Amino acid sequence: MIIAGDIHGQVRLIEKVLKSFENNKILFAGDIIDRGDAKSCLKLLSESGAKSLIGNHEQMAIAFCNAPEADLKSFYNIWMANGGLSTLKSFGIKNKDLKSVQILIRTNAIFDIIRRFDIYKIIDDTIILHAGIDRNYLLDPHESFVWSRTPIDKVGSSVVLSFKNDFPAIKFMITGHNIVKTPAIYTNCSILQLRIDLGSFYSKTVGAFDTESKNIYKISENDVVLVGNINSMTNSRSYF
Repeated sequence: MIIAGDIHGQVRLIEKVLKSFENNKILFAGDIIDRGDAKSCLKLLSESGAKSLIGNHEQMAIAFCNAPEADLKSFYNIWMANGGLSTLKSFGIKNKDLKSVQILIRTNAIFDIIRRFDIYKIIDDTIILHAGIDRNYLLDPHESFVWSRTPIDKVGSSVVLSFKNDFPAIKFMITGHNIVKTPAIYTNCSILQLRIDLGSFYSKTVGAFDTESKNIYKISENDVVLVGNINSMTNSRSYF
């Protein structure tokens, strides 16, 4: 399986990922929407058979769709402040009445795809999720999975050990959400984390990982570059 980072509405980039790995199962680590043409990207995702996890941007959009009328403006402002306007624009939604906007977006069949995104995916000893884990994992694991900004090497040992207790077979974590210039590796308590969000909305690149070959890629709209192999980059085969 190919794991790819955040797309954020970048149509040419998602097209490149889908075409380059068309003979593989593809899973995106969340944030398909916002800051670009979300509608086209969701349509391509659905038509290709590729999957995505839920990212914090999908979570903000769903929160707006589910918000009671009294809280509608607050949830709308949060989503719009984080790139939601481009998503509404891609769906041709210009109505200024927030209730109408809510109804139009939450009843759109293409947009509704995001409700079927999983929080995480486990493949053997590997877990794929949008963000990672942090101290909030002890209170709400799924919130941590979607929102964490902390690399695993900065996470307290008690949190990592709690995660290991919940997921004893996991040795490897693949995440997006937090932008790095090139795919980056972090370790803590025998858990390896690979971050593959390369800031697609401005860099026009995305990271990807092949769970079979263990190769790491940096993908642009025009090229696929092999960054390295996870085993050689960690100088250890104990993870796999």
